[in-house]
Amino acid sequence: NRTLFDRILQENGMSNNAFTSHDYTAYYEVLASDRLEIAMELEADRMQGLLLDPDEFRAELAVIREERRQTREDPPYGLLMESIEATAFTAHPYHWPIIGWMTDLETIDLDDVRRYYRDFYRPNNAVLIVVGDARFARVVELAERHFGGIERGPEAPPLRVREPEQRGERTTSIRKSVQLPGLIMAYRAPRSTDFDAKVLNVIEFILFHGRSSRLYQRL
Repeated sequence: NRTLFDRILQENGMSNNAFTSHDYTAYYEVLASDRLEIAMELEADRMQGLLLDPDEFRAELAVIREERRQTREDPPYGLLMESIEATAFTAHPYHWPIIGWMTDLETIDLDDVRRYYRDFYRPNNAVLIVVGDARFARVVELAERHFGGIERGPEAPPLRVREPEQRGERTTSIRKSVQLPGLIMAYRAPRSTDFDAKVLNVIEFILFHGRSSRLYQRL
C-alpha cells in the first residue's frame, strides 16, 4: 500500500523517490543510519509484495500519459528530442523513449506489468547501493536477512544488438507551432565503460554546464 509505505517513511524521518533511465529504474531512500533496516524491509516488500490493483493501475497509467504530454509533447522541442534519439539509434534499445510512445501507454495492460514484475523484480536483477554511515558487514547481514529469501527470477537477457555502421548524416524534422525554430545536433558517444566516456563528461561540463562554462561565456 503506497500510503502506508510513505507513512512509515515519514514517521521515521525518511524521504524517498524513484526514477527511470535508459538502463535501470532506481528506488531510493534518504535516512538516518539507524533507520537502514526499515529501508531494507520496505524495499524487500516492494520487490515481492507489490499489489497491482486494476483501478490504481488505470489511474497511474493516466498520470503517466499526462506526464508524457507535459515532458515530451507540449514543450517546444520535446518531440524533436525524441525524434533525434530515435534517429541516432536504429537497432539499439536506446531508440525507444524511456517513458514509451503514447501508443505503448494506450495498449499496455495489467497482465504485461504483472509478467514484468514477476520476472525481473528479483534480487538477481537488482543492485543494492548503501552510501554513508554504515558498516559493510551490517549491510551484508541486512541484505541477506531481507532479500535472501526472495527466489531468483529469470536472468535478464543479454543485449546482443549492435548498432549498424552509420554511413552518413541522418536528419529528422518536426513541424510544430513554436516561437522560435530549434536545432539539435547529436553524436553517438563511446560506451560508459570506455575511458573516453569519462573524458567526454569532463569536456561537457567545461563547455556547457553553468554560467562559467565556455560556451555560455562566448554566447
